[in-house]
Amino acid sequence: MRFTAATTGATNLLVAVAAQDLNGLYALLTETVGALDDVRALEVTPILSPVKRTGRIRVSDQDK
Repeated sequence: MRFTAATTGATNLLVAVAAQDLNGLYALLTETVGALDDVRALEVTPILSPVKRTGRIRVSDQDK
């Protein structure tokens, strides 16, 4: 998770994440967010090229 904010209006939470690829994003949405009981709906807007970078995703020793 790169950024999280509470909002008002039709949605009440904004979360910015960085995933290595679309499969990683899908896993996050289905396994982590999808497992939360109170989540009723999601709206996802993938940005496939960096607009403004906040840092790099670090590869852990486990992933090597």
